[in-house]
Amino acid sequence: MPKQARVLVVGGGVAAAHVAQALCERAEELPETDKALCTILSAYPAGISPYDRSRISKDALDCTRLDATSFPSLELPDGVALWSGKVVTKCDPDAKKVTYRDAITGDEDEITYEKLIIATGARAKVLDDQPYLWQDKHSDVVDNGSIEEGGEDIACAPAPAPAGAPEATAPAPRIRPWCLQADKNCGFGSVHYLRDIGDAAKVSEAVSMKEADGQETCSDPVVIVGGGILTMELAAKIARFRGQKVPVTVVLSRDRIMPKVFREDIAPEAGSLGAKDVAEFYERQLVKCGVKFIREHRCLRLWDVDESGEFPTMEGPAISLQRTRPRRFEPLQGEYFSTCRGIVVENNHSAERSWIAAKCVILCLGDEPNSQVFSFLDLADDSSIKVDATCRTSHSSGDVFAVGDVASYPLPRSKERCMRLPHYQQAFSTAVYVAHQCIDAMKQPSRPGTRDSRRSIGGDPFDPVPCITSQVLDLDWVFYGRNVGECVPLGFDGNSDRYFGCFWVEDMRVVGCFLEGGSDEEKTICEKIAEMRPRLTRMHKFRSLECEDFLADPLGMEPPELGPGEFNAELDAKYIAIAFDKYGRDGQAKTQAMGDLMRDLGADWDAEEEKEALRALDPLGSNQVSLECFTEWWLN
Repeated sequence: MPKQARVLVVGGGVAAAHVAQALCERAEELPETDKALCTILSAYPAGISPYDRSRISKDALDCTRLDATSFPSLELPDGVALWSGKVVTKCDPDAKKVTYRDAITGDEDEITYEKLIIATGARAKVLDDQPYLWQDKHSDVVDNGSIEEGGEDIACAPAPAPAGAPEATAPAPRIRPWCLQADKNCGFGSVHYLRDIGDAAKVSEAVSMKEADGQETCSDPVVIVGGGILTMELAAKIARFRGQKVPVTVVLSRDRIMPKVFREDIAPEAGSLGAKDVAEFYERQLVKCGVKFIREHRCLRLWDVDESGEFPTMEGPAISLQRTRPRRFEPLQGEYFSTCRGIVVENNHSAERSWIAAKCVILCLGDEPNSQVFSFLDLADDSSIKVDATCRTSHSSGDVFAVGDVASYPLPRSKERCMRLPHYQQAFSTAVYVAHQCIDAMKQPSRPGTRDSRRSIGGDPFDPVPCITSQVLDLDWVFYGRNVGECVPLGFDGNSDRYFGCFWVEDMRVVGCFLEGGSDEEKTICEKIAEMRPRLTRMHKFRSLECEDFLADPLGMEPPELGPGEFNAELDAKYIAIAFDKYGRDGQAKTQAMGDLMRDLGADWDAEEEKEALRALDPLGSNQVSLECFTEWWLN
C-alpha cells in the first residue's frame, strides 16, 4: 500500500517551508487522522532543510564553512515529514498519486495525497543541455560529516547507509566550501552557476583558488555572464571578496545592468533623466569597486582549454570595454585550467567575436521553471505553471496548487494575464495563501462521488503586489508594482545620491515604485502606492516633485471630482511656467502651441472654445504669446 499524506509538497525550498509552517499553525482546525498533515518531498540530500536562497549571493560567499551554524535553515514545525533525496518522476492527479525516486539507491515508491502543492522552484539556464539538479551536480560537495582529530574537516566521499542497515549508521551530510575534486570543479577555468548553497561553496573556492605553490600569479578576472540583480550582487561581493580586491568582468547582453528592472516603454523627455540613467548610477558604483563591463555582447561558448592562437579580446574604460586587435595566446602550461580558459562573446550588432580570458566563469543566464513532471497542466510560454486567482492549477479536481517560482499568477491590477514573480516575498505570500486554501477546503465535508474542490471558498483571491529587494555595497533598494509606461526619477540627479525614487506611470496612474535608501516606513508607503495606483493630474507637475514630497502625500495629485462642464485647471504659477517652457523659450511661445499647452494644464475644450481662447490670447494676430500674458489670462 502506498504511503499517504494529507498535504503533499513537492520541492524543498522557501515556499515548501512556509507552506508547512502555515499549515501547522491551523492544524488544530482539522480532525485527527493517521495521515501526516504535511509531507515534503525534497531533491536536496539529507541534512539540507529548506533555507533562504536569496541570501546565496550575499551571506553565503562570506562563509568559510556552509552548515547549519553559518547558514541556518528555515525551521520546520513538529509533525512535518521532510523526505530528503526524493526526486519526483511522475504525477497522476486523477489517482492523487505521486511517484518518486531515491536519489541514492534509485528505488522508486509512491505516495498519495488529498492536496498537492507544487513548489519545485526553478533551475539555472545552462549553456549545455545537461540538467542542473543537485543530485547531478553536487555529489562532490556532500560528505558524511567526519572531522579530523585537530578539529578541521577532511575530504571524504558521501557514505549512504548500506542496504538494510539502520539509518543511524549514516551521519547527516554537511556542506563545505570546497569539494573533493577541486582542480576540476572549483579550480582555475572552472564554470559555475549560482542557485543553491552547493554552488556558493564552489564559487567561494574558485574565487580564492591559488597555484599549487601558494602564489597568486593569475591576473585573469572572474568573468560573470548576465545582467540581472544576481549579477550585480555577485559582482560587488566578489570584487571585495573577504577583504581582498578581485578583478571582475561582467558581460551584459543589453545596454545596461538590470534591464528587467530599469526598463522604459516611453523615452524620457529631452534633457530629462530616465531608467537608463539610474542603471548607469549602479554601474558606476560597481566600477568604483573594480568591476569592468562588456556591453551588448552575448556569450557564444566557452573558450576551450586547448584553443590557442591569435584572438581579439576586450580592453579599455571599465564602464565599457572595447574590442582590441588580435593578440597571441600561447597554449596553457600545466593542468590548472581543466574546463575552459574563458569565454567567447559576440557583439549583438556587428557579430564580431572576442575571446575573454577568465580565472573562472560564473553563468547567470536566468532560470527556467521546474515544471517538466507536470506538463499535463496548462503552462505559460516560459514553461511556468498557470494558476488561477486561488493559486489552483488547471486540473479539474481543484486539489493541485502551485506556489513560488514555478508558477505564473494572474495580476488583477495589470493588463497582463499571468506573470512569474520569482522573489522570496512572493514565495512566502503564495505559500501562506495556499496553505490557508488547503485548510479551508479540508474543513468542508466532501460529498462522495463528486469532485467539488473547486467550489467557492471563502476569502479574497490572491492579488499580489510584485516585489524585488536588494542590498549591495552601501546601497539598499526596493521595487514594488509594475515597471511599465514612463519611468520618472524623483530626487535623482545622476550623481552620488543615496536617496531617490523612480516611479512608473501608465495611463496617468503610478503603477510601479523603486526606492533607493528609504526608511522602512517609506518602503511600506511604496508598497501601498503600487497597490492603490494613485492617479495623476499632470505629468509635468509630477516630474518636478521631490521623492520625499510624493511619498509624504501620494494621493495629493489625484484629480478632484468635477461637475458638468468643469475641468481641473492648473493654477500654480510655478507649474504653469514649467509647462510653458516646453513649448517656447525666453518667455515667448507660438500662438498655435497654446492649444497643446492648455490641454497640458487641464483644459477640456472643444475646437470652437479653443479658437476663442487663442483669439483672446493673441488679439492682434502676432503669432507670439508671452509667459506673463498667458499666465495672467489663464489665472483670470
